[in-house]
Amino acid sequence: MLRDIDDNEKYIFYGPSAGGLKVQFAEQEIVVVTPGSPRVRQSVSAAWAMKLISLFGIK
Repeated sequence: MLRDIDDNEKYIFYGPSAGGLKVQFAEQEIVVVTPGSPRVRQSVSAAWAMKLISLFGIK
């Protein structure tokens, strides 16, 4: 879960493909993002993204 600059909660799933897919689960919208996604570049620091990539072995 992330918060935007207006303090709204945003739920993301960091995956290797299907970027932009939106899924409803438990009354929350979850957006799939990929390593090259503009949402990742806007929402997540490069260091954090690289840590996720290394943890999950995404290539």
